[in-house]
Amino acid sequence: MFERFFRSVHRRADAIRIAEAALKCLSPVFFVADCAPEGKLKMGIKEDEFVISYVYGVVIFFVDLMQVADDETKGYVLLEVYDRLFPGHGRAIVSLCDARAMERADAFIAGMKTGFGEMSRVAESEGASGLPGLLDYLATHWGYAA
Repeated sequence: MFERFFRSVHRRADAIRIAEAALKCLSPVFFVADCAPEGKLKMGIKEDEFVISYVYGVVIFFVDLMQVADDETKGYVLLEVYDRLFPGHGRAIVSLCDARAMERADAFIAGMKTGFGEMSRVAESEGASGLPGLLDYLATHWGYAA
C-alpha cells in the first residue's frame, strides 16, 4: 500500500517538473494575451480547440523528451499544465483533450501537430525561436496583439 502511494507521489513530482518546463515556453505567449487591454484571458480560450490542442502538442513534446512511459505521469503533466493556464478547469480540459485525441478528430490532431512541431523547432534552436503559431492564432482569432 505504501509503495503504491510513494510511487504515485514520485510520479506527481515528476509531472510537476515536466509541466514547469512546458509552462516556461507557453507562459510568455499567454502572458502577452493576459496583458491585453481588458487585463485577462478571454474565458472562451479554454474551450478553443486549436489552443487546447496546441498546448497538448507542446506538453506531449516534453513528455516524449523526458521519456515518460506511464500514462499516470502523462495525465498528471497534462492536468498540471492546463490547471495552471486555466485555473479550476484543468480536469475538464484534459477530459476533452483525451476524448478528441481518442476520436482522432482532424482539427485536434492538426493543432497538436502544430504545437509539437513548433516546440521541436524551439528545442532545435535552443530557445532562439518562439511559438508563432499560437501567438498568431491568439492575435487573429482572439484579438490579442502579436
